[in-house]
Amino acid sequence: MKIRFRYIFLLAMGAMALGAQAEKSSHDSSTLELKQRALTFEQKGERLQAAEIYEQLAEKDESSRKVLANRLAVLYAQEGCSDKSLQWASIAAEMNPDPQAYMAGIHSMLGDDSSAIQILKQELSKKNQPMRTLVLHRQLASIYEDRHDLKNARLTLQSATGVLKGTSMESEAEKLLKAFRNKHDQE
Repeated sequence: MKIRFRYIFLLAMGAMALGAQAEKSSHDSSTLELKQRALTFEQKGERLQAAEIYEQLAEKDESSRKVLANRLAVLYAQEGCSDKSLQWASIAAEMNPDPQAYMAGIHSMLGDDSSAIQILKQELSKKNQPMRTLVLHRQLASIYEDRHDLKNARLTLQSATGVLKGTSMESEAEKLLKAFRNKHDQE
């Protein structure tokens, strides 16, 4: 199964959040037991059972709620539970350094690439720092590539090289386009 860029990004955010939550939360035995049960369910691939337990933890403690929001959004997205995923994603987005890119990733995980593309294009129409511009273009190109829309993926990466010309991210944009060409021009 192909691992998607935005999925890796969201999992990394969730892992960081769980680590931070483990350090900050009280270590009472019931909380630790619930965390262990949830992790066990996740390891077994029983995401909905894990999510139910994470929700119990989130109800017990507001700081846990904020930290677990990302994990719940991803778990529910993986299970195709759009409403619950978007509900938790809206909470997680409040703490995310790039809430729009985060929400686009969740929409894409849910199979709603049209909404993800719309969000990313809207963000790209704004003036952004070079690094954010590169990340947004990469995320958009990744969605197109996953949809097998190689023409728009290529156009997106070409656009990035043009927009970022003369900036600190110019060479990175060129590397992304070159990697894309190497991968797909041989197909």
